[in-house]
Amino acid sequence: MKNNIIYFLSCLVLTIGLASCSSDDSNDNALLLSVSIVDGEKQDVALGKSLTLEAKVENGENARFEWTVDGEKVSTELKYVFTPTKAGTYDVKFAAYKDKDEAYAAILVNVYVAYDAVKSMSDIQFWTGEGECQSALGVQWISGDNWEDPIQDNVHFLSWGYRWKESDQSTGYQMILAIAKADPRFFVVMGPGFGGDDSRSVRGLGYDANGDGCFSIHVYYI
Repeated sequence: MKNNIIYFLSCLVLTIGLASCSSDDSNDNALLLSVSIVDGEKQDVALGKSLTLEAKVENGENARFEWTVDGEKVSTELKYVFTPTKAGTYDVKFAAYKDKDEAYAAILVNVYVAYDAVKSMSDIQFWTGEGECQSALGVQWISGDNWEDPIQDNVHFLSWGYRWKESDQSTGYQMILAIAKADPRFFVVMGPGFGGDDSRSVRGLGYDANGDGCFSIHVYYI
């Protein structure tokens, strides 16, 4: 009889232990708070326009929301309309808080300057050089990461005007260097001349669209 009682107590302890383990497992498997920002981790917007950012939240019943731009709180809703006042790159974050749980998502927003279309020489806003002769440099730029199939807002056509004296007999090479010297956002990649002498040649062009001072050159071989 004593052995039976001991066996019964052992079964009872084992049952309680299993019940306790089952309870712990259910807590471990509780659905965690999770957030994301629609359309990825990087977006572009032209200065003067607005960008609507939307967050997706999973298991966020009764959660509190918060948007920040470069660390400054700007909204407590799921959607936030970002209206920049100057060009640059902005660090935008979304956070959700629920009891002891919290989740974060971040996105970089590139704000660039979009110029009006140039239909004639008189429409060009940026000029350099002096003289009675004039010419223009027009370049189509693509911002964002998708160069093969960009969206319309990421395609930009910029123009610069260049003046020179007829007696100077200026060249396109000199025009490009003069524009690069006058416009701090315009970059020129130089290389040795193709004639094998000490001359120089233009190998590539770049433009710091958001004006943040950060610029990099990537070489592509075709």
